[in-house]
Amino acid sequence: MEEADKVCRCGQRLIRAVTEDGNLTPVNAEPNEEGRVALWQDALGAWQCRIVTQSRPRVRGERLHVSHFVTCPFADEYRKTKPKTVRRGAGPDRTYAGRASALGQEPLF
Repeated sequence: MEEADKVCRCGQRLIRAVTEDGNLTPVNAEPNEEGRVALWQDALGAWQCRIVTQSRPRVRGERLHVSHFVTCPFADEYRKTKPKTVRRGAGPDRTYAGRASALGQEPLF
């Protein structure tokens, strides 16, 4: 088993790995041949991961794991969603619709 750097409140040991987009994502520490997440450590020891697909199969040195979002009963509480407003301090509604409304215009979408 890989050395897990965190334990979720569901009790599962986790590895926080860097995705190809540069984001951190939780991956179950226990290898699983049924998983779709390839996990490896880079030269500096940081955990890296990617999704294995038919066009991008697993390569030497990658172990298969399962994304923790698949198995955790609390996953929805940890998912990040895109903010609906632009956070530029307190003030009026800064969504596109809010700006259009403030200008007396009808939103395009």
